[in-house]
Amino acid sequence: MASQLREGPLATTEAVKLQGGECQYQLRPLRISDAAAVRQICCDTGFLGEPIEPLCGDRELFAALMVNPYLEYALDWGLVAEQNGQIIAYLLGAPPDFDASVFRVAAQATLKMLGRAAAGSYRAQPQTLHFLNWLLFRSYRERPLRPTHAAHMHFNVQSPERGHFLGLHLWQQFEALLRARGVPHYYGELFSWPGHRPERPYRRYGLQVYDRVPSSLFDYASELEVENICVYKRMD
Repeated sequence: MASQLREGPLATTEAVKLQGGECQYQLRPLRISDAAAVRQICCDTGFLGEPIEPLCGDRELFAALMVNPYLEYALDWGLVAEQNGQIIAYLLGAPPDFDASVFRVAAQATLKMLGRAAAGSYRAQPQTLHFLNWLLFRSYRERPLRPTHAAHMHFNVQSPERGHFLGLHLWQQFEALLRARGVPHYYGELFSWPGHRPERPYRRYGLQVYDRVPSSLFDYASELEVENICVYKRMD
């Protein structure tokens, strides 16, 4: 069952001007009715910021792996940015004891993928078979170290809306939530590759690199040398 949205610093909608002041979006708490839009953004940005198909052809189960744990077990830790009634970005957060919930949902989705693979559903999707193989045999070895007892967050922004400090505004609201709940630190995981090093500008906002490891997740579809990086911030 999804948790109920709590009252607190994120329980109201905040209007924010985009860079240049030409238009506005609304930051508000995540709702279960946002699930479809969040899943779509996840799949539209999951391949190094682009649509997921070169990596995985099964959008349903890719989204189940990446966002369903938050929707089912940490709804009241999430935020969305909305413009003209459309979700354009999200931040999914989770409490420090979240790993068990992720494992339950991820295991269910992985078993469904195995069943579909066995039934031949991915016969024309070799990238999906590669993704499934990575999940089963490499994913646990290619995850960076993470701080203990820390909250977790990750976010995605639709391609046309990037470059307007949406991520920064979402972080600021998420940090307000953490302070209200007495959680002094949090981390996130991101991908970094030559020509795209997001960990560098994140330092301006107080996030430091906690650990980094090479990732083979994208090897089937890309020759880029990609790293999975854990960034971390202590607010006290």
